[in-house]
Amino acid sequence: MRVRLLWVLAAAMAVLGALEFRELVHFQPLGIDFLPLWTAGRMAWGHADQVYDFAAISHAQSWLLPGFKWMRPYAYPPTALLALAPFGALPFWPALALWVTLGLALFLYAGARLAKSRPTLNLTLMALSPAVLLAMMVGQSVLPAAALVVLAMVELERRPRLAGACLALATAIKPQAALLAPVALVSGGAIEALASAAVVEALLVGASIALFGFDRWPEWFASLPAFQAVVQSTPGLIPGVITPAGAALQLGLGGPLAIAWRVGFLAIGVVMVWRAFRRRGEASRQLAALSAGNLLAAPYAMHYDGSLLVPAAVVMAVDSLSQRGWVWRVLALCAVCEVTTAYLGLPIVLLFAALSSLPDRSSPLAGGPQLAAAAPRA
Repeated sequence: MRVRLLWVLAAAMAVLGALEFRELVHFQPLGIDFLPLWTAGRMAWGHADQVYDFAAISHAQSWLLPGFKWMRPYAYPPTALLALAPFGALPFWPALALWVTLGLALFLYAGARLAKSRPTLNLTLMALSPAVLLAMMVGQSVLPAAALVVLAMVELERRPRLAGACLALATAIKPQAALLAPVALVSGGAIEALASAAVVEALLVGASIALFGFDRWPEWFASLPAFQAVVQSTPGLIPGVITPAGAALQLGLGGPLAIAWRVGFLAIGVVMVWRAFRRRGEASRQLAALSAGNLLAAPYAMHYDGSLLVPAAVVMAVDSLSQRGWVWRVLALCAVCEVTTAYLGLPIVLLFAALSSLPDRSSPLAGGPQLAAAAPRA
C-alpha cells in the first residue's frame, strides 16, 4: 500500500504537470529561461564583450519576445559559457530540445545512481516532480547542475577526485547548486575531493579567460547587483524566489535587519551541512542537507531550483517505505512537491530540511521483511 501511495502521488504530479504546461504556454514561450543562456552562448563566439551588457543581450532576445518590457540579463559566471557556446552555435529550437534532453537524461542517470531500490518508481517521481517539470518547460540549467551534485555525493567515498570534479563542474554551471560544498568536504575530511574541485575549477576559470577574455570576470561581478535590481523590479519574480533574500523582500526587510536575516539563515545552512557530513552516513541524507543548505545560503534561487531537493527527497521516501518513520520521509517529498507554490519556497525548504534531518529509524516495522518481499518491485 505504501508503494501504491507513491504511485498515486506520481499520477497526481503528472496531472498537475499537464495543467501547468497548458497554463504556462498561454503566457510565455517554452524555453524562456534558456533564451538568455542560448543568446549568451551565441554572443560568446564573436561578441563576448556584450554578454554582461543587459541592454544588448535583452535586445538580442526580442525576436522571440517582441514588445517585452523588462530586462532579460545573463547572470551566470563566464565558466558557464564553456557549456553554452556549443548550444549557441545551433538554431534556438534544436538547441533547446538538446539542452532539455541532455539535462533530464543526466539528472535521471544521477538519480538512478543514488537510488537503491525500485528504480522505476524513483525515476518516475523525480521526472514528474513539479520543480523538475518547470525547469524542463523553461529550459533552466538546474537539472545538469543538480545531477553533478548528486553524482558527487554518490562517488565521494569511493572516488573522491571524481566527486570533486563533479562539484567544480556544477559550480561552473550554476554556483548556487554547490555553494556550501567546501563546508561539506572540510567537515567530512574529504581533502582529496576538495583539492580536486579546486584544480578543476581553476582549469575551468583559465579556459574561460583564454576563450572569452579576462574582462568577463570583473564584468560578471559588477553585473550581480544590477541583476538583483532587475529581479526586484520585474513583476511576478519575487513570489517565486525561494531563498532567505527573497523572503526578506517579501517581508519588507531592509538595511541591517535584512543583512542579519540572511546571515542567520546562512549560519543555519552551514551548521546543517557541517553536522550532516561530520556524522557521515547515507549519500541521500548528506545530499538532502547539502541541497537545503545551499538554498539557505544562496543570494538568489527560484522555484525551479527546488529541483536540487528532488533526488534526495524521492530516494529517502522510497527507501523508507518498509522502515519506521516512513511517514516523515513521504511528507518531506510531498513538501518538495509544493516548492513551486508562490511565496511558499523558503518555508518548504525549511520544512524539508527539518523532516529529512529527523533521526533515521532504520529498524523494520512489524512484518517488515514480509512487506519488503511482498511489495512490487518497480
